[in-house]
Amino acid sequence: MSFSCRIVTPSSAAFSGSVEYASIPAHDGQLGVADGRAPLLVKLGIGLLRLDAEGDSHWFAVHGGFAQVGEEGLVILAEQCETPSDVDIDAARTALANANSDVQASGSVVEAEAAQSAERARIDLAGKN
Repeated sequence: MSFSCRIVTPSSAAFSGSVEYASIPAHDGQLGVADGRAPLLVKLGIGLLRLDAEGDSHWFAVHGGFAQVGEEGLVILAEQCETPSDVDIDAARTALANANSDVQASGSVVEAEAAQSAERARIDLAGKN
């Protein structure tokens, strides 16, 4: 069985369609959503989002926001969302190297680790092309 899924960012609607399964990067770990899932609201983390539909997987890198499962299906409100074609792999690798350096040099480990997670997700996403 499939259910409706939408991904919305402040600047665009990144996805709208029917899916059979979603793997969501929640703030406290990966979360699976299938048809018939109990209603829930979860804070998004940073990582890869996978939507399975008709034998294909659609991949996205998301950073922050919320996901809600309800009567209308799954709605993902993401602060940032990228597809594999959006990622410049060389720029992402450079940004990850910079984030790694920032962890060592910065007093703000939380921000540096968030930047590391975001760039790792972008690099992983680029490999999904």
